[in-house]
Amino acid sequence: MRLAIASLLSICMAAAFPIAEACSRRVQPTDAQLFSEAEHVFVAKVVATTLRQVPRRQCEAEELNEDECAYVEGRYELVQTLKGTPRRRGTVRDLVFGPGNCSLGLLAGFYYVFYMDRQHNWVPHINGSFPLGPFFEARERQAVDRIREPPHMRPQDQG
Repeated sequence: MRLAIASLLSICMAAAFPIAEACSRRVQPTDAQLFSEAEHVFVAKVVATTLRQVPRRQCEAEELNEDECAYVEGRYELVQTLKGTPRRRGTVRDLVFGPGNCSLGLLAGFYYVFYMDRQHNWVPHINGSFPLGPFFEARERQAVDRIREPPHMRPQDQG
């Protein structure tokens, strides 16, 4: 029985490795580069989330299956601006949470640091965005203060 469980665990771990690598970059940008490349960097509280679909024509043109055409739209309220001039209220987009897909896993009621470029409102963690959690208190504020000043260091456990 132990051998069967160990074998199953080994297979699962081996199968999970490519998934974990699916959201990596060959060269990981520094925190300073991510901050520099973003037009807006800000703290926001997600106040609502909605499951949305990419238009069917676009989905078919890109040869994606129906599951890959869903995304989460999060409505946010601005808490603190670190760079740029983000809107006080707006929306961000994220992939539906899944292993290895760069998703933040947007949750209503959570605070996030969003790194957004000027071309779209997608906020994958690979571009710098990360969750702070359900609170924005002393510990979270200290992490955010480190981002504001060069070299714009994000918390270590966030990528």
